[in-house]
Amino acid sequence: MGRVQVGTWVKIDDVSMTYAICGDDIEFRLGSMTDGFDLIVTDRALTKLVATGTEALRTLSTSKREH
Repeated sequence: MGRVQVGTWVKIDDVSMTYAICGDDIEFRLGSMTDGFDLIVTDRALTKLVATGTEALRTLSTSKREH
C-alpha cells in the first residue's frame, strides 16, 4: 500500500470557530462551510495542542512586553 504525505500551513485570524464531537475525536471548524478549515484531533492531541498553545501565547505576550 502506498503512502501519501502532505505538508500544509494555515494562518488563522478572527474567524468563527465551532466544534463537534465525532466518536472519540473532536472536529473543529475554523471559518465557514465554504471557506473554512477542519481540524480533527483526539483528546490526547487536543490536550497537547492546548498546552503548547498556552505556552506559545505566554511567550508571545512576554516578547511583546519586552519590545
